[in-house]
Amino acid sequence: MVSDEEKWRLSLRITAFPNDNKEWQIDWFGAVRYRNRYAQGSQISVEVHLSRARLFKHKYQNKEDVCTCWVSVGTLVVLRIGDRWKNQRFVGNSKGATELFPDIDVQPATWSYVKAGGRHPDTGEYLLPFAEHPEHQNSTKSNCVEVRLPDDKFLMIPCMELIRFYFGSSSKLIGKLFTPGLRRSDLGVAQHFPSLTQLDLGPGIRGRSASDVARILGDNEAWKAAAAISLSGVGDDSTEGGKYRNSHFPFVGKTSLSARGVWVRRGNDDEGSFVVHEVLSCSHPFPFQRLRYRESDVCGDRDGDNAQQQARAKPKVPSKAELVDKDASTSLTPATYVISRRRKFPDLEKKPVFAQKPAAAPRPQGAEVAKGITPATKLVAVGDPLGSLEKIRSIDIVEAGDFLAWALSACQHLAGYHANVINASPDVILHKVDVDAEKHIVQFEGTSYAVREIAFIKLTSEANDESSLLTLIRSAEFVFPLRTRLHEPGDDNRLISESKRPTALRLDRDETIRVPYNGASAESKLLAWLESRRI
Repeated sequence: MVSDEEKWRLSLRITAFPNDNKEWQIDWFGAVRYRNRYAQGSQISVEVHLSRARLFKHKYQNKEDVCTCWVSVGTLVVLRIGDRWKNQRFVGNSKGATELFPDIDVQPATWSYVKAGGRHPDTGEYLLPFAEHPEHQNSTKSNCVEVRLPDDKFLMIPCMELIRFYFGSSSKLIGKLFTPGLRRSDLGVAQHFPSLTQLDLGPGIRGRSASDVARILGDNEAWKAAAAISLSGVGDDSTEGGKYRNSHFPFVGKTSLSARGVWVRRGNDDEGSFVVHEVLSCSHPFPFQRLRYRESDVCGDRDGDNAQQQARAKPKVPSKAELVDKDASTSLTPATYVISRRRKFPDLEKKPVFAQKPAAAPRPQGAEVAKGITPATKLVAVGDPLGSLEKIRSIDIVEAGDFLAWALSACQHLAGYHANVINASPDVILHKVDVDAEKHIVQFEGTSYAVREIAFIKLTSEANDESSLLTLIRSAEFVFPLRTRLHEPGDDNRLISESKRPTALRLDRDETIRVPYNGASAESKLLAWLESRRI
């Protein structure tokens, strides 16, 4: 069964995957290389090994049960080891074991690089015996980080999973990290003050990646982890070769790590090593107390200065997008594809992250904006547009906050409407409210709630193309939805600006409901409220 937070992936079709009415499972990530610079020069590709789900236990049945696909590295944002896909669409994830490893001490002496197919230096035993873990057998030379745990147990994490988890907040960022000759200035410029970090993001990087970039630029160990991705590909500029990339933890110190994976034998211990398939959360603190960021002027689908033109021509990603492994067209304005993901870093829950509006400047945009049209196209690609003759729109896949997972799912189940998370200009996805801004509160039924985050979803009627703005105001425990009809072009920008101003907002049951932030019935409760307020 697909969880609520995974439902967004049902709408994304990855055309590089098999389309044969069979179920395939992602087993492992392999080498990285430029596969075809003529068809796709904007991003390097990564090897994805798949097998027929549930058809093997200790070994693969036959060659027809395995296949290898190549996808752009930016696609890693939406892929996990253990994912099951059918007809190029996500259908679920293997269960595996979910384990919490508290107080891991990440130090140079406690971790090391190993190969997935490597042997123990003392005993000669394979670290990952095929009999217990066949998933890696087509990439035995892929790199992993092995961490020594208490009681002589070990944690083994594929380097590609570390890259995805710690730096996969957007396809633009992860794509930059695989670029040869990576420099700090490619990611941005950070200024550090006693209680505030000011960050100017590099070209094309969205605000949702601000925390990741601030960590890279504010912690030398994080920079080394990011730079290792690029450096480990040095010398691989052909379409024939391919290299297995390195990376490691972006910090030194203690953390509590939650992960999904499998236990395998090590020596006489049946559960001596835990092989991580997906890192779920990490508690190590970020190297800032408060973060204020500013996006570059070169940032894709940022709202334009002309509200009427923006309303006519702002690009949209179709609900059934097809992700192709080709370069995008320069004639189509880049767009953002929002995915909802449970919060990975508890430390960010208590640290304010703000957007600062940049000075007005011309925005890069396709010819469609000048003509006031938005060509319909289901074809999308990650990476910068490089002049493809096909109608392929460049997208940046970005992660949204966790409460958007069930909120967006509720909107997508509202019959007769299209739902799109829209930019909270100048923010990308979420407007995060300063915890010190005591005046920014919601008053509901005699109780005041301090506002923490605000998100915006645009609902468009399939029948008459009329739109409304759903504003989601989150406190520490509850989400308060507000729905407002949009009458004129620019109404959404005006409402967004008003929602972000610190104020004491008085609401009653005629205007909103109080939805538990982490409640099991949150999605169904919001959907029922939306059904009752069709405007």
